[in-house]
Amino acid sequence: MLQRFEHEKRELPEWDGDSSDDIWRAQVSFSKLLSGVSDEYLSLVGDGLKSDSESVRFYTAMALKDRGAVVAKPWLQTALLAEGKDLNRRILREALEACSKKRNFLNLFNR
Repeated sequence: MLQRFEHEKRELPEWDGDSSDDIWRAQVSFSKLLSGVSDEYLSLVGDGLKSDSESVRFYTAMALKDRGAVVAKPWLQTALLAEGKDLNRRILREALEACSKKRNFLNLFNR
C-alpha cells in the first residue's frame, strides 16, 4: 500500500498540493497501522525496507520504530548499510535504537 501511495503521489500534477497532503496523511496513518501488525506478519512489513522507493523505506522504518520489535534489528541494520538518503538513514538509526531499548510485553519474547 505504501508503494501505491508513492505511485499516486508521483502521478499528481505539481499544482495539486491538497491531494499531495492527503496522500502524506494516508502514508503516516498507514505507517502507524503497520506498527501494530501481529508478529506473524512483521516480516512482511520489514520487506518495505527493500523497496526502490525512498518514501516506502522511510514509512516502513517509521512503522518499525513505533513497534520497537527486537526481531526487526537485523532488517534495519541491513537497510541502514544500503541506504543513501540522509533522512532515511536518520530514521533507520532511530528505529534501531527503539528496537534495542523499547521493552514491552510483545517484544520481551522476541529476544
